[in-house]
Amino acid sequence: MTEPIRTCINCGSGVPSGARVCPNCGANVPPEPSLAPTPPAKLATGRGWLDVVLGIFLGLFSYALFGVGAVVGMLVYFSIKPTYPVLARALGWTLLVPALLLAGAFMICTGCAIFGGM
Repeated sequence: MTEPIRTCINCGSGVPSGARVCPNCGANVPPEPSLAPTPPAKLATGRGWLDVVLGIFLGLFSYALFGVGAVVGMLVYFSIKPTYPVLARALGWTLLVPALLLAGAFMICTGCAIFGGM
C-alpha cells in the first residue's frame, strides 16, 4: 500500500498518492502538482546569443529591404514565435525600438511645427 502523502481537505485523513477521491469520506481530491521541469526555449541556431544576433539582423533587414519593415517584421515575428521564442523576442525588440523612436521624433517635429510658430 502506498504511503499517504497528502491530506484530504474535507475530513483531514491521509490520501494515497495518485488517488482522485478520499478513501475515508469520498470527497474529490485535487490533482497533485506536476514537478516536471519546463523544457528550455527552442533555439533556431542552437545558441542563444546567435539567435539574438539573427533576430536583430532580420529586423534591420526587413526595414532596409521592404520599407514597411514593421508590418513584414511583425508577420515574421508572429509566425516564428511559437517555434523559436528567443529569435522572435530579438526580432520583436529590433522592430519595436525604431518604431518608437520614429513615433517620438514625429511627435517632437509635429509639436515644434504647431507650437514653434507662435
